[in-house]
Amino acid sequence: MNDEAYVDDEGTIVYSGVSLMNPAVCSAILCNYSRLKQDSWEDFEGDTWYLIYDFECTCDKALKNYPLY
Repeated sequence: MNDEAYVDDEGTIVYSGVSLMNPAVCSAILCNYSRLKQDSWEDFEGDTWYLIYDFECTCDKALKNYPLY
């Protein structure tokens, strides 16, 4: 999935495409996580499987010090 991020003239980060750096994308994944995970199970050729895989890897790294989360 192609994504691009840049800083505009006002100093705001602008995202295009699907990026795990975009809080709105992460929120959408979290709200629909169960269904996305279920629908992409064993579909190793689909974009959703890789999106969920990358999201889980990122969460594991980010929450490593917070095992209850």
